[in-house]
Amino acid sequence: MLSGFIRLSSGDLTTFETSTSSLTVLDHEIESGNTQSVVPTTNPPTNYSFPSHDHFGVLATVRHNLTVDKYMNEYELQLALYQNVFGLAHDGHLAFYPDLLAKSFSWKRQRSLVSISENRTSLPVNKLYDDVMSDSATASAVKLINGVDAATYIENVILAASHYQDIDTGWNSMFVGPALPRSPHAGGYFSEGGRFRFMYDLYGPTTPFLFENGGTASFENLALVHADMDGITDGLSCIGSSVFHPPKKSPKTQRRVQANAYMSRDIQCLWWERRMLQLWVNGGGEVLMEFDFAMTLIPGLIPDGFSRFKENKGFLSVSEIFSSLVSDLDPSTSDSHEMISWYRLVFNWTCTQVVETLRLQAGIKSIVLGGRPHSNPIQAVGGIKGAEVLGFSTIYSYTSKALQHAENDEQRVELSRYTRLPFLRSTIATLNSRDQITRDHLSDGLPAQYVYTRADCRLYWTEAMIKNITRVWKIAAEVAFKGQKCVVGGINNS
Repeated sequence: MLSGFIRLSSGDLTTFETSTSSLTVLDHEIESGNTQSVVPTTNPPTNYSFPSHDHFGVLATVRHNLTVDKYMNEYELQLALYQNVFGLAHDGHLAFYPDLLAKSFSWKRQRSLVSISENRTSLPVNKLYDDVMSDSATASAVKLINGVDAATYIENVILAASHYQDIDTGWNSMFVGPALPRSPHAGGYFSEGGRFRFMYDLYGPTTPFLFENGGTASFENLALVHADMDGITDGLSCIGSSVFHPPKKSPKTQRRVQANAYMSRDIQCLWWERRMLQLWVNGGGEVLMEFDFAMTLIPGLIPDGFSRFKENKGFLSVSEIFSSLVSDLDPSTSDSHEMISWYRLVFNWTCTQVVETLRLQAGIKSIVLGGRPHSNPIQAVGGIKGAEVLGFSTIYSYTSKALQHAENDEQRVELSRYTRLPFLRSTIATLNSRDQITRDHLSDGLPAQYVYTRADCRLYWTEAMIKNITRVWKIAAEVAFKGQKCVVGGINNS
């Protein structure tokens, strides 16, 4: 069926011009993103986890391939754009889910994996979660997946499209998370979810396993159908279907209430004689809640909150126009300390900011679980470290409003480059609009996204932890307060 999707060629002007226009606007939108302008991903720091990546160079290649009719259909174009431009960026804030790709199918495997150490100190091995839970004594480690060494296979999937900036964090995301039984992706991204889910080539029709004991197993992979496929028989009938229709707006809700729900689900605290803070996962949230949480946990602490916008023509035009419109406004307030309670933004970095604030400003130590099967240190937080995510639709709302009050032709030309096309042709379209700058990098301006922050202590998952989450709390307490050894690093209790 995929081969029947919309044929793309320079002779099909409507579809072809729409596609080329989308790529042109995407190029301009990505240019508004911040991190790569200071430390280009074409030349990242030596301790950065992933290979270099040239967003604009790859996007130019996709555009060229389109003009020379390399893509047989719309599906091939969108897959190349999704995988090569955005997947290889490994940036949780930079996302573009093209409509045909994201609205039609996603893929899943029928088995989940765990990565566990046999004795807390030996390197982790990969096993099927169901085998461990049903009969751990006979559960054999997975040797090969699809004929490839299991660890290599999983790492190759991570390299293809993980949205984490740290490869060990990407590794952890592939496995079962025992603390999140109600999460839709609690089975790990190897089974379902992540940015891999739209890339059929990473799944194929089946997933065959070869085990260390010589046994084999193979499971059929599944397609999840997201669109109403009634009446769709070829590319032309697909154009008029719901796959290409902009999504209906959902009822407005109070963002702060949603953020509260995130934090109550994702942050769990265990209060003993001493305090342990358990942070498992966070898909985003209200940064003011992070500030409030840190200030409540550590009385007297005032979070830094250093961040930086990128200076580009569009941003400057918007700021100049809006500054002119409010030039007569008195910016003073009765109390500068009230400023933070008025400044309300939604971020995709809340857990990162919690950890960085407590580490840098309160000296709190970190214990991290998991990582690839090696005995080296790993980061405490490997998710996006940008300071603010903005949707393309939000950026367009700013630029279109500013365009109405443009003061010269230069501003009009620049702001007219922003259109609705990218977010009308996608389910998700976002970018990082501000860098986080930690206090130890104020002088060089290095974005936190590229700062490697080693965890104080690394532990491996064990079977007991997978089966009973309280084992994690017990071992963490023993390491933190009773001198128990870490696999890597350690906590100084003196």
